[in-house]
Amino acid sequence: MNQFQIIRERLGVTQAAIADAIGVTQGNVSHYEKGQTVPPDVARRLIEYAEKLGHAITFNDVYGMDQVAHHESIEEATRKRNGGIRTHGDHHDRDNISK
Repeated sequence: MNQFQIIRERLGVTQAAIADAIGVTQGNVSHYEKGQTVPPDVARRLIEYAEKLGHAITFNDVYGMDQVAHHESIEEATRKRNGGIRTHGDHHDRDNISK
């Protein structure tokens, strides 16, 4: 079972209800529950929605600890490669990096 589905079931709502509450389609919710990555802005709205229902969840709950750690390790590697400077999207642009 996927993190998004676990959260939705913990909140006791349907896919349609959570979709309406966080501003996505029911189809999007279905995709998130099948493993599609939840965009950060959607995760933020999910966290806010859960809070309104009396549940405290975090980005770690939405993404799972492994995925958060993986994302952080990519960001750290990118910073090291760029001499400590954070730039948006550098980890996707490998052809322009001199070796």
